[in-house]
Amino acid sequence: MRTKFAGRVLASIKWRTEKQSAKRQQAKSAMRTKFAGRVLASIKWRTEKQSAKRQQAKSAMRTKFAGRVLASIKWRTEKQSAKRQQAKSAMRTKFAGRVLASIKWRTEKQSGKAACRINSKGCGQMDESLFINVDEKTLKAIDEKMPPEEELQDLAEFFKVFGDATRLKILYVLLSAEMCVYDIAAVLNMSQSAISHQLRVLKQMDLVKNRREGKTIFYSLADGHIVTILSQGLDHIEE
Repeated sequence: MRTKFAGRVLASIKWRTEKQSAKRQQAKSAMRTKFAGRVLASIKWRTEKQSAKRQQAKSAMRTKFAGRVLASIKWRTEKQSAKRQQAKSAMRTKFAGRVLASIKWRTEKQSGKAACRINSKGCGQMDESLFINVDEKTLKAIDEKMPPEEELQDLAEFFKVFGDATRLKILYVLLSAEMCVYDIAAVLNMSQSAISHQLRVLKQMDLVKNRREGKTIFYSLADGHIVTILSQGLDHIEE
């Protein structure tokens, strides 16, 4: 009986011990789970807090950068505006200077000229007191040789025609033979429209004449004076 009782006592002690051990294990496991949950919650909170701080920092940096960009754009715009104003002011000053210089030059030129009354022929009465080495005879000769103003303008327009190389080429081509627009364009290796335009100018100044043969128009020099002008001009250049 004692042995049986002792066995029961030992079995009871063993059961209680195992039960307490299981409770302790459960308590430890619950504590560990609770602790792990707190740790995870703490980590999550810190992560969210750091993420919020990063977002705020990024937003602040973007705002700051945008402010700097706007300030830079404003500064450049103001600088460019100031440069434009300076450039406009400089141009106006330069233009005013040129106008004043032109007025001064014209005034000096007019004051230094002979007192000449322009009439239909050219120079009329001249004040001899304005000349140093020119006598009355020379002034009279100049007055007689000076063409009228209208003729001088026509002469200027006439010589202006010779100021284009294409027109001179056309005249030299017509020195050799009478030609139509197509042949002149082929000889000079130019377009027919360009040749037609220059022939129109030459015809307006009576440097060339034309004749129609069927549907073709032939061009030639107006007279022998053109040959003389070209020849003498070339001789003058080659001297």
